[in-house]
Amino acid sequence: MKRRDPAAGQRGLVKFFAMVERVGNRLPHPMWIFVILTVTTLLLSMVFAQMGISVTYMEANSKGEVTEKVVQVVNLLSKSEIAALFSEFTKNVLGNEVLGNVITISMCMVLAEQTGFFDAALRRMLLGAPRAIITYALALMGVCANIAGDAGNILAATLGAMVFKAIGRNPVIGVVTAFSAASAGYTANLAIANQDVTLSTTTGVIAETLGFTEFHPLINWYFLAAATFILALVCTVISEKIVTPLVGDFHTLGDASGMRKYELTPEEHRGLRNAGIAALAFLALLLVCTVPAGGLFRNSDGGLLPTSPLIKSIPVLVGLFFALVGAAYGFGSGVIKSINEVPRIMQKGISRVSSMILILAIMSQFISAFKRSNLATVISVNGQNFLKLINLNGLPLLYLFILLVCFINFFMTSGSNKWFILAPIFIPMFAGLGIHPALTQLAYRIGDSCTNNISPLSSTLPVAIALVEEYWDKNREDKPGLGTVISYQLPFSIGFMITFVILLTVFYLFQLPLGPAMPPMPRF
Repeated sequence: MKRRDPAAGQRGLVKFFAMVERVGNRLPHPMWIFVILTVTTLLLSMVFAQMGISVTYMEANSKGEVTEKVVQVVNLLSKSEIAALFSEFTKNVLGNEVLGNVITISMCMVLAEQTGFFDAALRRMLLGAPRAIITYALALMGVCANIAGDAGNILAATLGAMVFKAIGRNPVIGVVTAFSAASAGYTANLAIANQDVTLSTTTGVIAETLGFTEFHPLINWYFLAAATFILALVCTVISEKIVTPLVGDFHTLGDASGMRKYELTPEEHRGLRNAGIAALAFLALLLVCTVPAGGLFRNSDGGLLPTSPLIKSIPVLVGLFFALVGAAYGFGSGVIKSINEVPRIMQKGISRVSSMILILAIMSQFISAFKRSNLATVISVNGQNFLKLINLNGLPLLYLFILLVCFINFFMTSGSNKWFILAPIFIPMFAGLGIHPALTQLAYRIGDSCTNNISPLSSTLPVAIALVEEYWDKNREDKPGLGTVISYQLPFSIGFMITFVILLTVFYLFQLPLGPAMPPMPRF
């Protein structure tokens, strides 16, 4: 019987992902993608308007009365619409809620990042864990590392190698485990990150046109917080039961010398203590403004849900929280020596999102044109009719959408840019089928997360490959590469996908709220 070549599978992986990389690298800059989409919208609106394309559907007004509505495609290349395209260009940019929230969160969170607060907090979380649960602690730290963006992926993988080396285990296992947790588990977290703000604001802008209100960064938080602990456990099991036998482990006395540079200094301990005090003070003030019946953040009826100043202020409150703890850490650790350094650091947050501002400026024109043309309504109604015809709805539809996003993620890794394109199409389409926009966003986030660790276009995958090569057993004849690392990552990607889908199914079937101020049912 002919034996199967174990390297054949890896060679096949390399060829496949090399093809993905070639296709992905040929995609234009996201700005040009939105320019192309805008131009395409203009041309299609002219063609479909001349063809007399329209849709008829039933719509309920504010009084609950259901009436028949007919919508026709508007020719955006007509004289009046071209004039509007130019005259409202600046209005579309300045009216983009995503832009305002991105700038607010970025200029505040950069204080926590640039002062080293995120770095120190993640190291404290991992290095202080008991040895008996070190793999779980590493996985949990990795899942939460997305609060620091792509830098969190790199930090997690590096710490994974150091910690496993220090306890006498194969550092490659630590790299693979931590990188998978940080990358494939990117969407889950206990804290609020930039992505939560960007995606939820985009969802809210689209959903408001459908009659939904009060979207905020926490609309998926109950789900994502629960997923954080569960994914860390699944990651631990896959690491110990599947990947460790594949990579090969060894148990030695350990070498903790490399850990010394990652141990917290007295200054960092002092900074974290100050940050903790600042966080408690912020939370105490928030409670004072929220708990009393006549509190500052309560609505006119004395309540908080479904709408109140508290819900509307979440993006600003999140930004202020990280600015406060970041500044407290900076002064405590000595990184910040003068109050004049604070605005200089905050400026870096705005400059770092300059590319995002450019993309959002062009994206706002696409969203405006797509909405004015009525193409979104035509596509949504026809899409709903087709899905009803083939009897596809509910969980099966969400599963299919997750797989679609997973596939797109191989070629376009930016989570926000993909959502800018998909949200105007799928949110109205799914809403017409009874799927709440918050649930549509969650399904998107699941698909966008699970294949991050195996996408050759990932900006942090080369770092993981380099770390695996650095700690690879020099006595082994086989040498690691892209195929090696991805083959080790696949079990995590599949395991995370299954876990996310099961958890989504539980929330859906038991009609659990996905986040604060969200309906108790993810369906309506």
